[in-house]
Amino acid sequence: MEKTRGIVLGSVRLTGDKVIVRIFTGTRGTVPFLVRVSRARGAAVRGVLLRPLYSVDIDYDFRPTRELQTLGEVHLRTQYVSLLYEPVKQTMALFLGEFLTHALKHESENAPLLDYLEKALCELDEAGSAYTAMHLDIVRGVAEYLGYGAPQLRSMTLAELMDYFRINVPEFPELKSLAVLRDVLH
Repeated sequence: MEKTRGIVLGSVRLTGDKVIVRIFTGTRGTVPFLVRVSRARGAAVRGVLLRPLYSVDIDYDFRPTRELQTLGEVHLRTQYVSLLYEPVKQTMALFLGEFLTHALKHESENAPLLDYLEKALCELDEAGSAYTAMHLDIVRGVAEYLGYGAPQLRSMTLAELMDYFRINVPEFPELKSLAVLRDVLH
């Protein structure tokens, strides 16, 4: 069993109690897990801990020959106070979750990026009223940690950054949550 920390990128529910969860880990980058979730308090993996952007400690059995890994235990690292509950921040979180899912889909180990994301998401959660551009700063930060540190990134708008990612990241789609974010912020 390996132990590491990570950020939940997203999940897809299968039949019954099975879910495929993608977690950006500190040791192996983005790893897809096949998980049996439970609502029981004492269960090793509770579905409530696998919400997008949650920072978690995980134990898992890594087998290089498997496409989907087996998740052992999950423990919450950070309890957000407002990120997933305050409407504007919740919309930012929806956008960031979709963005990170695609931007980090094929990312290998990148502990500095994980550190940055954990810190940036906590700062967004704790921000008072001056947070309306923090999602843009996070996207720029991710671009820099992925090696797209061109000086012009700092002056790009969110739309230009999304175009930049579509050009430079394989399979990066048009993000559905971007229109919702624009509506909420304007």
